Amino acid sequence: MISVTDAPAGWILIGTATIWAGKFIGALVASRGAASGERLQKWQWLAFAALQVIAGVRFITEASPHDGIPWWLAAAGVALLTWMLITDAGLWLRSRMSRTSGQ
Repeated sequence: MISVTDAPAGWILIGTATIWAGKFIGALVASRGAASGERLQKWQWLAFAALQVIAGVRFITEASPHDGIPWWLAAAGVALLTWMLITDAGLWLRSRMSRTSGQ
């Protein structure tokens, strides 16, 4: 049986993910000629929206709220977070290197 609080939380996650996905799909289409770093960040946010949809569906369909997070959902979240951190660190390092080499 689904808890009353789980289903609304799942629908809220799916709703916000849909809004995010629409925003970033439009931004990806509009930024075809932009720098690759900007496009990569938009892809990351789109992947985050997909992860939110998966979590929302899990909230709606899971029978017990005490089962914990499935390993594959946790692994996807950690992989996405790692991808975001590595990308941001790379962009930051590249900008630092170009600033110091230009002086």
